[in-house]
Amino acid sequence: MDLEFKKILPLYDTKKTGIDSLYKKGYTISKSELEYVTIRVNKLKEQTEKACKERINSFVIKDFE
Repeated sequence: MDLEFKKILPLYDTKKTGIDSLYKKGYTISKSELEYVTIRVNKLKEQTEKACKERINSFVIKDFE
């Protein structure tokens, strides 16, 4: 995984939250935690779009000469 993606959504936080939400009865998330995750997911979306566009553009033939 690219370093930029790791900075946006740290794997430790993702694993812990995912495990807690699946296995802890009564798991809740606070408004501030939800806002934090929302910001991170939006940043992840932007970075993913950028990476995909760059990769797609790497396949385009820019000069036919």
